[in-house]
Amino acid sequence: MLFSIFTYIIFGITLAILACQDVAMSRSVPKYRYRFTSYSWIYIFVFTLVSGLRFRLGADCEEYVYSYVHAHFYESYSKGEYLFGSLSSFLYNLGVGRVGFLGFWAFVEIVFFYAALRARKYLLPFVSLVLVLGPHYYDWMNGIRQMVVTCMFVYAIQQKIDNNKYVLYAILIYIGSFIHHSSLLLFVFLIVPNIDYFNNKIFNKYVIISLVIISAVLGQSGWVKEPLNALSLLLGDVDTGYEGYTGRMQWFTEELATNMSYGPRRLIILFVSLLIIWYYPKMKEYYNDKFLIFSYTVFVLFAIFPENILSSVHSSMSRPFMYFKPFKLICNAYLLFYLQHQYRKHPLVFYMVLALSICYMIIDNITEASNPEESTLFKFVD
Repeated sequence: MLFSIFTYIIFGITLAILACQDVAMSRSVPKYRYRFTSYSWIYIFVFTLVSGLRFRLGADCEEYVYSYVHAHFYESYSKGEYLFGSLSSFLYNLGVGRVGFLGFWAFVEIVFFYAALRARKYLLPFVSLVLVLGPHYYDWMNGIRQMVVTCMFVYAIQQKIDNNKYVLYAILIYIGSFIHHSSLLLFVFLIVPNIDYFNNKIFNKYVIISLVIISAVLGQSGWVKEPLNALSLLLGDVDTGYEGYTGRMQWFTEELATNMSYGPRRLIILFVSLLIIWYYPKMKEYYNDKFLIFSYTVFVLFAIFPENILSSVHSSMSRPFMYFKPFKLICNAYLLFYLQHQYRKHPLVFYMVLALSICYMIIDNITEASNPEESTLFKFVD
């Protein structure tokens, strides 16, 4: 447990330091303002190496590894996810082992995500800390196919919002469908206007906070969980792309018993969401950033549905919403940067929010240390 906690802390701090160096170089050398610097590539290398060396990343990832080492690529081809199957097969034929396989997909994730934030490098130090020490890194390492496409989506939507690159967005989402076909759902954002849906007289911060709290209560109530779990079981008989998940109900039930009830970890997740909502009107005025508006919009949808109402039902119900989760990470980084610069006379507020944002993984490791089914402790060898 101590080794795991120490590794995550060093990993997160190392990435944050490299991100700070990247920001400093971008400010001192104008040509690197929107480009990758040498520190960017070191950052990507460290993330790729550490992510590749990890083992037992979760039930989904274990299936990926098992399929890879046994050359079982037919499932990807049968689902039409030819790009994931072909690239995995290519790595296998080259003799690349498990570490290289996991590292390759981690590399793809972080390259797209890092590229999406090139114009906002000031967010990267906080993104790095919250990614590793908050409730995000496990998801990135577990649901490989969907998280790869999710990082592609973050980059694609950033290009669409900042540079009006609609064609690039469509191409990337279409390519992503050959990695995880649910990405076709993301075509809807080609026509959805990027306006502030959740910061007006009807949906002000008080209403949104109330909705999130109500959704948290509903998500724990049996009369919501039981019908939704029954519906999720039906998905196992429908070609949804998630039937493999419904086949692992025993693992899921065990996971629910430890992770989905309202203890310290769930309260941390809830409190961070409420803080983002509370400060959003001030952040919007401070940044005047179209990307923040989009990030906040999809974050609110994520906070109401998969993070709360769907938090205690089968993952097949919440998986489509997981494309929105990285935007909570981004909003969290916006919040921390805002507090750091606006509350210099009252630094206690900033440090309290920072501590809340980066303590999840530590608590998770302490809690799961005695659980034989855990998959969050960091290990290099089995």
